[in-house]
Amino acid sequence: MQKKFVSKALVSAVFAACAAMSSAQAAVIDFDGPEIDNLVSSIFAGDESFSHHGFTLTALDPFGQGAAGAIGFPDSCVVADCPLGAAGNYYLGLNDGALAISHGAGLAFKLSSFDASFVAPVVAATGDVEFARIVLSGVSGGQTYQTSFLLPGQGEDNRYHFSSFASLGAFAALNFTELRVSTCLINLGGDCVADGSRQAQFALDNLNVTAVPEPATWGLMALGLVGIGAIRRRQAAR
Repeated sequence: MQKKFVSKALVSAVFAACAAMSSAQAAVIDFDGPEIDNLVSSIFAGDESFSHHGFTLTALDPFGQGAAGAIGFPDSCVVADCPLGAAGNYYLGLNDGALAISHGAGLAFKLSSFDASFVAPVVAATGDVEFARIVLSGVSGGQTYQTSFLLPGQGEDNRYHFSSFASLGAFAALNFTELRVSTCLINLGGDCVADGSRQAQFALDNLNVTAVPEPATWGLMALGLVGIGAIRRRQAAR
């Protein structure tokens, strides 16, 4: 009787581990769906958060500029010149604001790609001039890692358009507990310059993220598989 109990306990443990891992699947943070549609407000001050596809997203206002973020809608725009090319809703980082992303269940996660655009605070018509870089800063293993990408300037129509960023290099291999997205204005050399002028704004969409099971979950599954294997060997030897 005791052996049967142990066997059932191990099987239950393995199923629990598998269930935990199956729930930690890839997701696309696309700012569409009921969670977004049911928000009380689509404009966020600093430290205001909302949930989306199992992740917690928090608007950050490091310079105290007021409104730090908003949901952009394809049929309306809360700023002077919203970018084109989004299939649905997207996130706007406003007035030098940033967006912090963490998993709602506290899991680590990876980022493999995203779409982004510069957002001008005023309507401009300057052709192909680049104004900013999109900056990713993530905490992994207690250390902070950062990378950035040049945001294209206006197209031939004098409008900004979403661009896809799918080659993140070593950054895509890191397991983050928190990821921050911001933008910075650049000089003629393409380097970031000081923020705080309310000119650094960005649009963000389609973040491909994958939650990473905790090490304890993998260990539980491995232990359960070893235990089940041992039980089956004993039963076969009888």
